[in-house]
Amino acid sequence: MRTIPAAALAIFYSASFSLAETLTADLSHSELINVCVETLDKGEDAEIYAEELAQRSRFHLGAENIAKGKRCLEETYQTEFLFEGGRYHSPELAAALERRAQLLKEQQQVRERAYTEALAEACIREFDIDRFRALTTPVCGAVFKAIGLPEND
Repeated sequence: MRTIPAAALAIFYSASFSLAETLTADLSHSELINVCVETLDKGEDAEIYAEELAQRSRFHLGAENIAKGKRCLEETYQTEFLFEGGRYHSPELAAALERRAQLLKEQQQVRERAYTEALAEACIREFDIDRFRALTTPVCGAVFKAIGLPEND
């Protein structure tokens, strides 16, 4: 019997979260900043508001709202934010994202290299077992065109 209320509660929370996401997109820039700061002042998590604020651009704000927006972002993300060109940005977060993108690219290259080497090894083994099949298999044919035929013993 307790599973029904728990399921209802889960549906309520997921609907409430979706509603909060929809509402943040509908807020004006200054409203979003005020809600974020009020949430921080209550000691609550303001990440949903800070995330929306960080994604927006073309702000036309006064000095007070610019400072409040910086506070919202800096307290949420624990890093410095600047307001330039009508948007907030963080040089530190941008550098961290760039490093992460570079790391992901390097990891992808390592995986591709490992795949290529494994494929070449499989084609060479196949060549040793059945030369005709290895030469007429399209994948192995491409491998041999790229690396050359295995040396004959």
